[in-house]
Amino acid sequence: MKHIVIIALSLLVTVSCSSRKEKKKEIEKQVAASNVTTSQALGTTIEEAISHSPNLTEEQKKKIRTFVEVNKKTGTELYERSYKLRGVLVQELFSQKVSDSKVKQLKREIRHIEHAKLQNTFSTVEKILSVVKGQPDQKNFQDTTIYFQDSKY
Repeated sequence: MKHIVIIALSLLVTVSCSSRKEKKKEIEKQVAASNVTTSQALGTTIEEAISHSPNLTEEQKKKIRTFVEVNKKTGTELYERSYKLRGVLVQELFSQKVSDSKVKQLKREIRHIEHAKLQNTFSTVEKILSVVKGQPDQKNFQDTTIYFQDSKY
């Protein structure tokens, strides 16, 4: 009996891994075929996807566009902050009295901003999914704009 359970578990793990590999290959094919390489191209792709989606009502499209606009505004603020921090980091690296502690702090802040950029994107994805699926998933719903404003990044 023990052997049957072990074999069954092994098969499940193998199937799960091969399924992930197949999904990864499929994604890589899609990425290779994609011509979206700039934020402007991504914006165009998003708008075309929203506009041409036959499954969405006008109200849903409006909600999604609002999510995308908030994401874009927050993302722009985060990118600007990231570039400013990187500029200060470069200045510090080439100053006469380089401060290791200041460099470490700048690296921490840049890392935090990069994480915030991902959270901004993933939060918007979850919000869009909730509209597309027609059922809000409150556990994944984070209003990142409030978090970013309160934390000053």
